[in-house]
Amino acid sequence: MSAERTSRRQEPALIWPALALILALGVRLTAGARAVDDAFITFRYASNLVNGDGLVYNPGEIVLGTSTPLYAVILAATAWLSGIRSFPDLALWVNAVSDGLAVILVFQIGRRLSLPTGPALLGCMLVAFSPLVVRYSIGGMESSLVTAACLLSTYLYLRGRRVSPFLLAGIAVWLRPDAMAFGAALLGAEFWRIRRVPWRPLALFAACILFEIVMLTLGYGQALPQSVLAKAHHVYRIAPSTNFFQHIYLFSGLSLTGARGFGARGLVVNPAPGLNALALASFILMVPIWGAGALRMVRREPRALVIPLLPALFAVAYSALGLRSGLMAEWYLVPLVPFWLIPLITGLAAIADGARSAWTRRLVWVLPLTLLVLEISGLNLGRDPSLPASLPLNVWTEREDLYRQAAEFIEGQATEKSVVAASEIGAFGYACNCLVLDTVGLVSPSATPYYPLPEGITASNYAVPTDLILDLRPDFLVSLEVFLRQTVLADRRFLEEYELVWQVPTDAFGSQGLRVYALRNHR
Repeated sequence: MSAERTSRRQEPALIWPALALILALGVRLTAGARAVDDAFITFRYASNLVNGDGLVYNPGEIVLGTSTPLYAVILAATAWLSGIRSFPDLALWVNAVSDGLAVILVFQIGRRLSLPTGPALLGCMLVAFSPLVVRYSIGGMESSLVTAACLLSTYLYLRGRRVSPFLLAGIAVWLRPDAMAFGAALLGAEFWRIRRVPWRPLALFAACILFEIVMLTLGYGQALPQSVLAKAHHVYRIAPSTNFFQHIYLFSGLSLTGARGFGARGLVVNPAPGLNALALASFILMVPIWGAGALRMVRREPRALVIPLLPALFAVAYSALGLRSGLMAEWYLVPLVPFWLIPLITGLAAIADGARSAWTRRLVWVLPLTLLVLEISGLNLGRDPSLPASLPLNVWTEREDLYRQAAEFIEGQATEKSVVAASEIGAFGYACNCLVLDTVGLVSPSATPYYPLPEGITASNYAVPTDLILDLRPDFLVSLEVFLRQTVLADRRFLEEYELVWQVPTDAFGSQGLRVYALRNHR
């Protein structure tokens, strides 16, 4: 009878996270696929794999330009099994299911760490409705799958599993290299728990990474994806504090709310100084609560150190990388969201437990409830009747739509042997059945010798090197005007050899339009 009563008590508690899962799926699936430009690079790799050309971007060119090869293989396998060839839609379903799993895992981890049902549910609801998480889930990025893998590894680790957590951590690195930070956090927690080097877990984690290194080296002749090597050549230039402030915005709760402008019109977040001050003030308020929650978790369960250690290691590593102009795109932050929220909710629960009055205990939960209200208000909710109500306000796909238009124009002009140079190769490359020369070098090693560009001649990241175009002489060049402004458009030789054949206005990245140039004698 006691077992039956326990089962009955658990049933209502399980209904709520199940509802959160349904809401998470509903928000994403009703918003629909809104893939960001970088996701289309992986989609093209997956498409070529399904078509029999191999895991390559340009058929015949053995170059790995996606940093998430496992995600490309998963999408290709899903396409093969389902017969569906729309990779944005396939990614939407894979990511929605991953986010649903993440929501359940946040609840289960919270309960495992002795959080009451209400606070644990609040934590998973904050993940379910986060416009930041939703944006890159429907955006086709691998972030949702990375998040689910890290949370599942954490849950299994908290349950005392000795092998699967470390294998999952290694597999997460196949999904994205910066999951190394999670592996380091997991090993750090195990070291703290046993007070010695965890040789066996370390060997398991290292074996997964070594296997990937061997496979990439055999398949592509190098252990690191070309996209990672290209970025090491300083193709991006950012302010030294940019990465640091992206973490401040996340840890202050402002990025969770999905306010318009945070990464909505570009990779780099450079808000106004006043907004930076607000973020810092909120950060200073939340960090002590987060720290108290982390301390409480670790005291109850030493393995829980992995949860606060991940965002701490990640923030330090990428803030330091930012000092060297290493760009951290906004979607890198998505896996940190639940690992930030769990200690925060735990800290608030600790404050509520120590409160002397019921009124004070209720007041404690105003903060996360306010965050949840702001998250929900960050969705469209009928503001634009032409868009789904569940679409986050920070979704902006004008650039991707224009690149698809450019691809349609070029396919009507190009031949099978035509080479098209592009400064952004995602949506354009997915829509254009042509050979693409990536001027940034993510999939084109021939471009990397032209970087870094001299300081003072670039109006924006992705600036196209003049010598690259003049030396390699592609048949077409498609780019936003801002990427050409102070390089090729300022050079008389380019203007003599290329003519403007198509353009459409856009102010993306401060540009004056998207343009297509053709080599004058390309026919």
